[in-house]
Amino acid sequence: CLGTLEGEDRNAVAFQLALLLKDQVGDLGGAVEILQGLLDVDGGDRDAVVEALEGVLLVSGADAYEVVAPRVALLITPILEEAEEWERLSRVLEAHARVTEDPPDAARHWVALAAVQEEQLGRPAEAFEAIAEAVRLDPESREVVDSLQRLAAAAGLEDRLVEFSGRGGIPVSL
Repeated sequence: CLGTLEGEDRNAVAFQLALLLKDQVGDLGGAVEILQGLLDVDGGDRDAVVEALEGVLLVSGADAYEVVAPRVALLITPILEEAEEWERLSRVLEAHARVTEDPPDAARHWVALAAVQEEQLGRPAEAFEAIAEAVRLDPESREVVDSLQRLAAAAGLEDRLVEFSGRGGIPVSL
């Protein structure tokens, strides 16, 4: 069917097919495959494709979500960074961190989220929570623990640092 179409018509039908696969069929992998191909098309509606890929991250209960979500995050993270779409990027980074199985890798994604929360969105409390999650996942990382302490001191969240330390038994100091 798509083979007989060309150019913009083909891209529009492919985009609609991807949305149908995602929203009605629940085939996230098929939807992402099509949308990834559309990202590379010159003259396509890149914003709509990125938005549709973000939509895949909202379908967390679907089959294959844990496989597809990291792929989607890797595809759109650099696009959102370049566009300075910090709010959208923070949602993508959080979804990526939540589905990453390897604790040090997941911690790295939580640290990236914390950086966006603190530096771009000016939300130190949310940044603290993201760094705290990174510390829970990788308590041996001195760099991550130091980041938690620095953020607590800079944002006046020392009480939350003490509370966090007491809950998890993670050695932090003021």
